[in-house]
Amino acid sequence: MIKNIIFDMGGVLIRFDREVFLNRHARDCTPEERTMLVRETFLSREWIMQDRGTLTPPQTAQIVCGRVPSKLQGAVEGLVCRWHEDILPVEGMAELVRDLKEKGYHIYLLSNAAVDVPDYWQKVPGSAYFDDLCVSAFEGVIKPQPEIYQRAVEKFGVNPSECVFIDDVTANIEAAYNAGMQGIVFHGDMQELRCKLDRILSQQNDQELLQQSDRRFPQPGEKKKLAVFFPGIGYTVDKPLLYYSRKIAVEQGYETKLLPYQGFPPKIQGDDKRMLESFQIALTQTEEMLSDTDLASYDEILFVGKSIGTIVAARIAADQGMGDRIRFVFYTPLEETFRFPAKNAIVFTGSNDPWVGRANSKIPQIAAEKGHPCHIINDANHSLETGNAGRDIENLRRIIEETRRFILSPKTSFVTNFTSQ
Repeated sequence: MIKNIIFDMGGVLIRFDREVFLNRHARDCTPEERTMLVRETFLSREWIMQDRGTLTPPQTAQIVCGRVPSKLQGAVEGLVCRWHEDILPVEGMAELVRDLKEKGYHIYLLSNAAVDVPDYWQKVPGSAYFDDLCVSAFEGVIKPQPEIYQRAVEKFGVNPSECVFIDDVTANIEAAYNAGMQGIVFHGDMQELRCKLDRILSQQNDQELLQQSDRRFPQPGEKKKLAVFFPGIGYTVDKPLLYYSRKIAVEQGYETKLLPYQGFPPKIQGDDKRMLESFQIALTQTEEMLSDTDLASYDEILFVGKSIGTIVAARIAADQGMGDRIRFVFYTPLEETFRFPAKNAIVFTGSNDPWVGRANSKIPQIAAEKGHPCHIINDANHSLETGNAGRDIENLRRIIEETRRFILSPKTSFVTNFTSQ
């Protein structure tokens, strides 16, 4: 299971744009002089020695100034020692780092950089979310040397098989593979990066669950039962609601099938076009993953969905003409979920869910019109969490208990609305 995400800095977290630096520090230089400055600073052996920690930036500037015309010496000092005065963020990277941290991943830095990193690190977007740094100048070795990956693993106290490394240099990623890590070459496209990262994380994090859910063969006279789990956007099958509901299904003799989605576009909430695109992606992937499953051969079928997964679950059932046969557990459904027939369902929604209008949510009303028990969790967001650990644990217990009761006896009469204490 992937637990750690390791980032490079220049070219990943921040833009290392030589032209921008030249425009700032060598504005009046001729094209020939600018070429000389690049050669004598960024492409020099002294720059590599900086990364190795054998020279400091002021020492590098002093050496380089000794071999360039006097009129360029101020530019040299600026390019070497003050290039980071105005950090240029890679758009969307800070948000990615934050999202990963909020999902529970450990975040680390592995970068070829000089000893002055501490002087500007706090200005690097997303820096507050990092657990630790491994900077080449302090280690005496640089990427792609194998030693620096080993030192990073030892310093961070991690297993390389549980790490994904993101760098903009192919050779550095190849070295990461050799060190036992997963790797992604970042080409500047945030959507592509998120898709690749989602693919790795969903495959790795779902693997343990999939290994636990060997296909179950019913005994003679025993009903053949199937439970399918449809995750949400960013809410994978290893998250609490789906994890514990799956355990209940396994305990009750259901064969389980997990559907890890990947490739969603970014910033979906509130964007109807991207939401439709995400639904089509999830639906297509679901159809492919269920293509070898004969739903009609099962005596009992349970569809458990989260967010966009509830829409996909209802649509798949409708397409199969099984909306009356299949039972549904809808965690934080959207209004679109109820456009498809679902005769037997239980609904859980939060009163502070921004995806359905918070206090103006129509979900309880729609559920009541459809005859579905609807449990409203006060102050809860789209993950059915309030931000208060004690309340969230108690709410989770009650949600899972109501889910258990529904799975065991969907006809049982029980309170259709509960609020957090």
